[in-house]
Amino acid sequence: MPIHQAQFAVTTLGRGPVEITHRVNELLQQSGLETGLCHVFCCHTSASLTITENADPTVLQDLEGHLVRTIPDGDPRYAHDMEGPDDMSAHIRSVLTGAGLTAPFARGRLSLGTWQGIFLWEHRTHGHGRRVIVTCQGEAPASPGTLPERRNEDADELRQALTTLTAERDQALAELQKATAALAEMQGRIQASEDTRTELQAIMARLRDIGGG
Repeated sequence: MPIHQAQFAVTTLGRGPVEITHRVNELLQQSGLETGLCHVFCCHTSASLTITENADPTVLQDLEGHLVRTIPDGDPRYAHDMEGPDDMSAHIRSVLTGAGLTAPFARGRLSLGTWQGIFLWEHRTHGHGRRVIVTCQGEAPASPGTLPERRNEDADELRQALTTLTAERDQALAELQKATAALAEMQGRIQASEDTRTELQAIMARLRDIGGG
């Protein structure tokens, strides 16, 4: 199975996450591979990699805040402090969050969730230059001789999607029919109540006429 490996550099501005999803996708597209696994590795002990939400920036703020509270800088219990109070805390952060991760890819792009992104997390308080290695292993695009197989797979996917949509439509129609029947029954009860009230009013009127006579 073909393997493609490349690397890129990330210049951080200080502590916090930097999204690198687009950089990984660029190298993945350069690999020419279509389907497989992509491994991303951070070559440092005071920075790490993670997959988390890439939509709401407050998620990243809360994650950083949690690490600040959980792994404080300059803890007097640290024996290693050669590069300042953020030295050992950065190493602990890196170990806990991980230096590498793996994600699947299909059609030449990462198969991440709607709100997922890959981030390089800088754990030192000052900016650094970080090196990231991307290794992709998978299958190259199908040759012309296998086009019928791909078309069959696409047709199967379409049929499956159509079956799902049909089932959802039938369920919605059934629920609509139930709601319509319940509404008709309610209207019948209301009409019956109106008829009963009219009959009672007529009886009361007759009683008043009899009493007045």
